[in-house]
Amino acid sequence: MIGRSFAAVCLLMFMPGTVSGAPFLAELTNRLAAERAVIEKDRKALNTQCASVPASHKEKVTGCQLWRDDVAKRMEKYKADYRNLELVREAVAGERDFFYSIPQDDIRIPLGVQILAKRLKWSAEKQNRLEKALKEIGFDGLAEITEENVRKGWGAIWTNADDKALIRIADKAGPSFPAVGQKESNDCAVAAMATASGLSYSEVARQAKSLIEKGEWRDQAVRKDPQEALRQGLSGGEVIMLAESLGRVEVVPSSRFEATLKKGQPVMVNVVTAGTKPEGFPPGSSATVLGNHQLVLTKTFRHNDKTWYEIADSRYPDTRFFSTPDQLNLILQEKGIAYGREK
Repeated sequence: MIGRSFAAVCLLMFMPGTVSGAPFLAELTNRLAAERAVIEKDRKALNTQCASVPASHKEKVTGCQLWRDDVAKRMEKYKADYRNLELVREAVAGERDFFYSIPQDDIRIPLGVQILAKRLKWSAEKQNRLEKALKEIGFDGLAEITEENVRKGWGAIWTNADDKALIRIADKAGPSFPAVGQKESNDCAVAAMATASGLSYSEVARQAKSLIEKGEWRDQAVRKDPQEALRQGLSGGEVIMLAESLGRVEVVPSSRFEATLKKGQPVMVNVVTAGTKPEGFPPGSSATVLGNHQLVLTKTFRHNDKTWYEIADSRYPDTRFFSTPDQLNLILQEKGIAYGREK
C-alpha cells in the first residue's frame, strides 16, 4: 500500500465556527470541551466501579488499571491539545509568529488562507465559498492506493492517449481546454489552474505568488521569494484559494465529476504518479510510485456505452489523454477542485 500524500491537498478536519479571523476556532474549542466532558464521565465511572476492588480479583484489578491508564493518557492528550489551541489563538491575535506557532499544516494553512481572505476584504459570498471548499476537501478514490493499481490506471490512460476515435467524439462534446505546460518541476497546480481558467501561466503564477507573499502560512523565506512555493508545489488550501481568487471554487466528489463537467466546469484532480520520473508511467516505464500530480478533467462524453473524461496533463501539453471513471479511480487521491468563472 502507498500512503496518501498531503502535499497537493490537505485533509481538513475542522468545522466552521464564529471566532473573528478564524472561522473554525470556535469548533475546535467546542470539540475539546466535548472531549473533556467524556473524559470526566469516564473518570467518575472508573472511580465508582474500581474504588474498592479486592486485590484477590486479579482480572478485575488488571482491567481497572488498564482503564485508569487509558483515562490518564486521554487526559494528557487533552491538555496538550488545549495548549496547542491557546498557541493558535495567540498566533491569530498576532501575539506569536503565525508560521512557527502552528506546525500542523492542516490547521495553519486553511486558517491562514481564511484570515488572508478576510484581510483582503473578499465579499461574504466568496469567503463563504472558500470556507466551504476548505471544509469539504478530502480523500476520494479507492480505499487503498497500490502500485499495481496505479500502474494499471496509468497504463490505460496511456493506451487511450491520442486515440483518433476518442478525439473525434471528444471534439463534438464541447469546447476544448488546451493543456498549459509546467515551468517548474512541481508547479503542476499552477499549470492546471491556467488550463482550467483559460488564463495564461504567467497570470496564474503572478496571482499565486501574490497570495503566498501576503499570507502568513508559509515560512518567511518563501514569502520573500514566492517563486520558491511554485518550485515546492502548492498545497490544497492554496489551490482552493487561488481558484476562488480567480473565479469560483467548488469541491466535488468523484461521483459528481461527470455532472460538473457537463456544466462546463473543468475539474482539477490530485492523482498518484511517479514523483521524480517525468515519464509518468508511459508504456515500458519502470518508474516507482513516489508522488502526486495535478491533472485537469476538461470534458466528458459517451463512447461505446461508457462515460469518458478528456484529461489535460501539464507534463505533456501536446498529448490528449482520456480515461473512464474506473481507470481514473485507480490513481485518484482526493475530491476534485472545480473551477467556474464569476457570474
